[in-house]
Amino acid sequence: LGEGRVISAGDDFAVRYWDSKLGITSSLGAHQAKILQMDLAPDGTRFATASWDRTARVWPLFSNAPPVEMSGHSTTVNDVIFSPDGARLYTASSDGSIRLWDSTTGDIQRVLIEHGFGINKLAIAADESWLAYGAIDGATRVLKLPEGTPIADFTADRRPVLALAYSPDTDLIAVGDAHGYIMMIDAARWRIADDFKATLSGPIWALAFSPDGRNIHAGGLDNA
Repeated sequence: LGEGRVISAGDDFAVRYWDSKLGITSSLGAHQAKILQMDLAPDGTRFATASWDRTARVWPLFSNAPPVEMSGHSTTVNDVIFSPDGARLYTASSDGSIRLWDSTTGDIQRVLIEHGFGINKLAIAADESWLAYGAIDGATRVLKLPEGTPIADFTADRRPVLALAYSPDTDLIAVGDAHGYIMMIDAARWRIADDFKATLSGPIWALAFSPDGRNIHAGGLDNA
């Protein structure tokens, strides 16, 4: 959130607000199981959480209103991502589906895809023209929005996909997998720009681009 303010969530089910300048910590609420992922709305007034309790929730940052709950997945929700205008929320689940919701009401708009294997990660274009996903079976695919029809398939013989990141500045998608590889996808031409082993033995758990998109930072690296 900037200026020493942080929202955190994790295995203790809780969502917490931290302000290092004021030295305060407060609980915003909790899920019924561990929380795997969060996403901040583009306008900075709300954030979303994905939980093993089979729900996603959208929480207000500047009011005491309860969170809006998205319920309908049959098993764990692994990732959440807002549309660029914040009006919609995409969720990915171990049930193999990606679902689209109204982020204000929590109403489901459609099931975008039924992949068949658990989907771990999502990334979205800055203009919402495509959605990329990575799955437990190693699938790395891109869907055209709003139709949900396939654009490209970059599935490699590695499993599972554990991390995705997108930089609109360089139009690159970074994909990290359990075998320690990072694949760079050129989203302007829909081709693989690079594919390299980034660790000695451990998986890639998280990826983030630098502000200018020229560098990629990876988390959860070597076990060696």
